[in-house]
Amino acid sequence: MNSLMEENQKQIQALTEKANDAEYMSGISPEGEEEMRRQFQELHAEMQRYQNQFYQVLGQAQNQMTKEINQAVEDVCQKVAKTRGLQAVVRKEACFFSEDVVDITKVVITELDKDFMAMENTKKVVQKENITSK
Repeated sequence: MNSLMEENQKQIQALTEKANDAEYMSGISPEGEEEMRRQFQELHAEMQRYQNQFYQVLGQAQNQMTKEINQAVEDVCQKVAKTRGLQAVVRKEACFFSEDVVDITKVVITELDKDFMAMENTKKVVQKENITSK
């Protein structure tokens, strides 16, 4: 999609340069001038479609990442809660007040970091296996 957007941008730039060239514009017919306007409008509309598609894909990727992060946090919170015998884990934002002794944020982050590092190490092993198997 990026190359399509770049090509579209180049075409828009070329038309803009022609439109700003007084000598060129004085040599074309009114029909030619109208054709340039039509092309510019079509290219602009096409660029808008590309941008909309890009933002849609970006939004979907962001939603997927947020979903995966939330699931990882939930899994770790469940694990920490079971380990510590907790019956509930509540976000700080949902609680008006709590003593620091019940705050497990640092523990959850440490566990998330461990899980992330394990996942990264697994990816590296798989990549090495893929390279050596070729």
